[in-house]
Amino acid sequence: MTMHLEELDDPQKFAEDGIKVISQQEYVSRLHELKDEITRAWQADDRVTSLKLSIKVAKLLMDTSVLEFYPTLFVLATDVMDMVGDMVWERIKQKAEFSEGGNVISSLPAENFKAEDISVDAKETCSNWFFKIGSIRELLPRM
Repeated sequence: MTMHLEELDDPQKFAEDGIKVISQQEYVSRLHELKDEITRAWQADDRVTSLKLSIKVAKLLMDTSVLEFYPTLFVLATDVMDMVGDMVWERIKQKAEFSEGGNVISSLPAENFKAEDISVDAKETCSNWFFKIGSIRELLPRM
């Protein structure tokens, strides 16, 4: 039991086979960095980078080597994925309501809008995102 308590106090001290053991705070910091990078890429209209970084976050959910803080990892990673989902939704909604030039096409009702209320451009964007998300092997087992 003493060894176990010492491992919890200083996990770096007990790393084996050259495997780097990181602290929960380092893991949390990395997730916050990824979240910020995704947001910056999205704001710079770099959707590909945002998607690639989102895949990195999804891959972290497969890492069960850190069981003692997996619940924290899960909450933070799903928060990032939820943020990406919100950004994609806002993009599709914007395409549904505004033309490329910024002119108002229609204002979608908050609830119960129909497919015919949506522009072709918004439908294509939505379909593209479904295909992109559907191809993320690391995320599909989590759904």
